[in-house]
Amino acid sequence: MKINKRKKILIVDDELSIRELLSELMHKHNHQVIAAENGMEAVKLYQLTHPDIVITDIKMPKLDGISLLKQLKSIDNNVLIILISSFGNEEILLEALRAGAVNFIRKPFKIEEITDTVENILAHKAQIESGSLPFHSVIDEKKEYVIVTEKAHLGYLINQITVNFKNIFSDEEIINLRLGIEEMIANAIEHGNLAIGFSKKSEALKKGNFGSLLEQKLKNSENSQKQIFISSHLTKKSFSITIRDQGSGFDWKNLPSLSAQSLHHYNGRGIILTKIFFDRVIYNDAGNQVTLKKYT
Repeated sequence: MKINKRKKILIVDDELSIRELLSELMHKHNHQVIAAENGMEAVKLYQLTHPDIVITDIKMPKLDGISLLKQLKSIDNNVLIILISSFGNEEILLEALRAGAVNFIRKPFKIEEITDTVENILAHKAQIESGSLPFHSVIDEKKEYVIVTEKAHLGYLINQITVNFKNIFSDEEIINLRLGIEEMIANAIEHGNLAIGFSKKSEALKKGNFGSLLEQKLKNSENSQKQIFISSHLTKKSFSITIRDQGSGFDWKNLPSLSAQSLHHYNGRGIILTKIFFDRVIYNDAGNQVTLKKYT
């Protein structure tokens, strides 16, 4: 999903070269940029400018990234923060994700990874702000969908699934849940029906040719016609969604646990983030079905 409306981005990093690079990238996407060289300066700028999203390094003088996150959360609980981290900061990174960061990016990073992550989060935020998720007095809501792999339009589908979330969850929680649902449906398409292995996807992402790999896989008529089965259940106390693909499944028991060590690996990053966003992530024995649960 892409969002074209100009947004305000706060970039926080003590390295001038990183601030300049990120600023240039955001300017190219028509966003307004505010830059700070440390966390203390960022807090002041956030209060003055109220940016739509914050991109911050973890290790900085005066006020580090996790301390900045906690201060900004105390000012605005719905603040959207993306962390930039080097290897070796896993314990701090995991703490920050649990404290409410929406995603993380590794140094050295790919330009596409930065821009895609920012635009995706902003797109989900825009959907919430657009009024497409109206307030309804929902007591109990059940939905079922069957989608074909080659015709999957995730943006529209996620809007339909989450249309009544404003009854139950905060804006920050809605964005996190939407991102988690998107990750799991994408996994069902890519790893399930199209049989793209985690290592193959990771390699393609690093080389910047994942789009070509996906297009190639979609040309296989048998796999592209496979279906995804989705059922969701929303009440005043919880939300659950079950996603099943027609792939052969995978050995989910060997997925990295939710720990600092697991953040070393690129493979399964979306699954790790989903485990943080949702209270429970449950796989069937075959590994071709996942159920996500979130309690209020």
